[in-house]
Order: sequence, then C-alpha cells, then structure tokens
Amino acid sequence: MKNFFQGFNSSRAMIVIFLLASVYLGYEAYAGVARVEQARARLGLDEAGVPMVGPNAPVHDLLRRIVHQAKRYTDFKEQLASDGMEHEDNLQSYIRNVAVHQKIGLGRINVTTQPTKSIFKGSQDREFRIRHKDAKADFSRLQACNFMFKLEDGSNRIRVTEFRMSAADRTEPEAIPNDRWTFECKVTMREKE
Repeated sequence: MKNFFQGFNSSRAMIVIFLLASVYLGYEAYAGVARVEQARARLGLDEAGVPMVGPNAPVHDLLRRIVHQAKRYTDFKEQLASDGMEHEDNLQSYIRNVAVHQKIGLGRINVTTQPTKSIFKGSQDREFRIRHKDAKADFSRLQACNFMFKLEDGSNRIRVTEFRMSAADRTEPEAIPNDRWTFECKVTMREKE
C-alpha cells in the first residue's frame, strides 16, 4: 500500500475515484431494487409485473378502471380540442366565427339554444337555431350554402338538421326572382351524457 501512494499519479487517482464511485452506485442500485420490491409487494404484483390473485385484486380492478377512464377522458379532450369547442359558449362563438368568415360574410347572427333532447340512452342532442339579427337581411345562395358547409366541415359533431330559405323580395309568380334570400337553420350537436 505504501508503494501505491508513493508513486501516486493521475492514473492511480482515477482508479481510486472510480472504485469509490462504483461502490456508491452499487449501493444505490441495491437500494433501488429494494424500493421496487416494496412497491410491487404493496401493489400485489409478481416479478413480471402481473397482478397476483389475492387480497389486492380489488386494487387492480380499481386501477384498471382508473386507467380506462383516464384514457377516455384524454380522448374526449382531444376530440373537443380538435373541434375547437369545449362548452356551449364556445360552440356559439364557433358558429358566430363561421358566420363572419371572409368568404361567407353573413355578419351578426342570433344563436338560440333549444332544450336538450335525449334520443337514446347515453347520448343527448343539443340544438341551436340560427337566424340573422336583422330579419330583412338578404344573402346569396352561395353565402348560405357556404355557411352550412363550413359549419359541418369545421366540426365532426355538428350537423345542419333543418334549413329554410325564402326569397328576400316579393315578386310576381311569373317573374324570376333575383338571387337574394333570407334563411334560418337549425344545427344539432350529438354528445355523450
């Protein structure tokens, strides 16, 4: 040992440092394995991570349900985010944003909420009636059709379920009306309860 320190150089210093570091890392690895084993015992998992049958079986069932519900929640949040709406206020603002789109140009519209209907168990339909704020405002057929198309194209959950157009100007029966129309429509959004 005396000879070891007598000719002490950088190579020997590295050997000592690495020896001490390996002892420390070995201790930490052993303690980590012990912590993993304790966690497995508390959760009732065997060496492969498979749930053991026994007193912890209800815990595993609960964990499985929590994970399943968490995945469903994440899927729903992603679907809502991709549709650009999360609440009724956002849905109404989505409809209003489509109405003022530069290629549609309907302007200010009224969006009124209809009572929620439950068609079948587990889902409900929310209906919204859409009218222009000015009852005498008229539009081309292209504007009205683009509005309906853009509503359905921008969201997977919204469908135009009712649409009514009438000529803006009263004309004689034999006269060809100009392409100006008033319209109102109803959109339906189906969602899970």
